[in-house]
Amino acid sequence: MKKFIVALNIVIISLIACKNPTPYTGTAKKLTERNLSITKNNSYSDLFLDSLTVEAFIAEQKLSDTVANDMRSFYNSRNFQFAWFASDGLTEQAYAFNSLYDYTEDSARKVLDRKMDNLMIEENLIPSASDADIVKTELSLTWRFINYSWSKYPEADARASVLEGSVPAQKKLTLQAADEVLANSNANAANPSYDLLRAQLKKYADSIKTLPDTGMGRMLKDSLSLKIQHILVNMERMKWMPAEPKGELIIVNIPEFRLYVRNGNTEEFNMDVVVGKQGHNTVMFTGELNQVVFSPYWNLPPSIIKKEILPEMEKNSNYLQEKNMEVTGEENGLPVVRQLPGEHNDLGKVKFLFPNSFNIYFHDTPYKELFNKDKRAYSHGCIRLSDPVKMAQHLLKNQSEWTPQRIDSAMNSGEEKYVKVENPVRVMISYYTAWVDKNGTLMTAEDIYNHDAKLARKMFTDPKQKG
Repeated sequence: MKKFIVALNIVIISLIACKNPTPYTGTAKKLTERNLSITKNNSYSDLFLDSLTVEAFIAEQKLSDTVANDMRSFYNSRNFQFAWFASDGLTEQAYAFNSLYDYTEDSARKVLDRKMDNLMIEENLIPSASDADIVKTELSLTWRFINYSWSKYPEADARASVLEGSVPAQKKLTLQAADEVLANSNANAANPSYDLLRAQLKKYADSIKTLPDTGMGRMLKDSLSLKIQHILVNMERMKWMPAEPKGELIIVNIPEFRLYVRNGNTEEFNMDVVVGKQGHNTVMFTGELNQVVFSPYWNLPPSIIKKEILPEMEKNSNYLQEKNMEVTGEENGLPVVRQLPGEHNDLGKVKFLFPNSFNIYFHDTPYKELFNKDKRAYSHGCIRLSDPVKMAQHLLKNQSEWTPQRIDSAMNSGEEKYVKVENPVRVMISYYTAWVDKNGTLMTAEDIYNHDAKLARKMFTDPKQKG
């Protein structure tokens, strides 16, 4: 793991430097004063930096005065607590910024995003403030965030507001947090979904202030506080969403078990999906769907071979044959196993690739009965589609040779065939348990991975979510 982080540091620093060969210049903004009211008892992250470490990084990377002061102000406003790591791993903001950056930046920097993807799925990541590699990664990500903010917010005051307000620094009481969000009318004004949630937040915040603090009033306040926290947690995620996307976009909302295909502001269609079960969480990220694979092989990941296939092979010597699987080699002491195309292939008759380090993709499934269930978290992390034929026809609609009849034939041929999507489509995998639908109704979903509860414990002094 440490070797990977060292490599990540080198990639981050070299790519940031390549992106900005000329240091940002201009009038250096007055430094934000250090917020000494933040302590380990009320901080968002429980890891803290030494100010001398920040200065050493600034000197080592030869940052311009303006960028250096942005970094000093960023950490002063946080009393030098980490922004991207806590002792339990990467913060949600690290995931969110990675997705936002990947969505808004061009593909020339995808190698950096792949490295970040690998870090995000590290199961045994336990960051420490004494780990020099973790510290350097933290500061490198902040440098990247500052460079991003310069490109999007060249005006100093707007940039400072984004830099110092994007990553929570201090736990707050529920109503205090709500009032601050409602007072900041400029926050993520480009995202209509955020504003719709803000309107719901105001409604509940106004209601709670009219209730007495005794008896039934106290019970209602507790209920409304939970609702307010639920909205605030999702607004925290949503503020990292890009502005309304132009062109085509496929969005999966994991807790909703739903996929949407949009073109600008227009929803073209949607469908039910099955997502990863606990322990195989489907990860939040962005990608670009560029290939359709008909009659696919299923190349089993080493983790599944080790945990599931080998024990079954030991119990039943005919297991592979019964499951239409074959061994094609050996790697790292494990057999390389794949399942042949066909009716009973676990990927069904088609899969859709959007390259990523998580090895997550969309696919068909022979287990159609799962779509009859309300809670659809059953997979190993990939996303099963309820109507893969419609997706294939949609993605290949501008490739005239791929008629519905030819698609059907390819899906049932039993021979694997890769087809390039001539106009690749952006994919965004998200995690929202509260949102406002097109009718203006506040919708909610179960926190199936306990992300809400974890984030609430970092954001509030009085967290209400359980999990």
